[in-house]
Amino acid sequence: MPSELLSRAFKPEMVADGRNITGIAIPWNTVARVSDGGPSYLESFAPGSADKTLRERASVPFPLGMEHPWIPGRENLPQDPVGFVRFRSSKEGLLFEGRVIEGAEGDAILGRIQDGSLPDVSVGFVSHKQKPVSTSQGSVVLRTEVALFELSLTANGAYEGAGVLAVREKTTMSLAELRKKAVLL
Repeated sequence: MPSELLSRAFKPEMVADGRNITGIAIPWNTVARVSDGGPSYLESFAPGSADKTLRERASVPFPLGMEHPWIPGRENLPQDPVGFVRFRSSKEGLLFEGRVIEGAEGDAILGRIQDGSLPDVSVGFVSHKQKPVSTSQGSVVLRTEVALFELSLTANGAYEGAGVLAVREKTTMSLAELRKKAVLL
């Protein structure tokens, strides 16, 4: 399992007013039932599990896709990114900030985010280290080191509290500002 390309989708809060997107890609220590094409299991991400990737790719943005076009077996999906994102770690989870491409395709994507038909995000990653932990919910696979390779917009998220928090013009905003804005709308 350590060398498989995996993806996880997350549920968001939404705010809309521009072309830049911001949100939570992975909420730390949140348990979700997931499946990688086989039986489902419980999974969670440890704080800092993506830090190695963030250090190694500090100056390189990650592609933003639609429904993971770069995962093997999905070669029939478009391969061009619909934008690019950067990640950063916080107490709450792995945050992302990026920009959706300009033009008709980007406008359509932003419209779907804003109308709620494309509300979630999903990370593409390779799990390098994980360990089983026992919780009140059962046995959980705790991801302790993952290599990120992309973020995709998706209609079906697995993790509560993750997804696009804002679509906006301003390029920097704190998580507290994003949450306050999301509650106001």
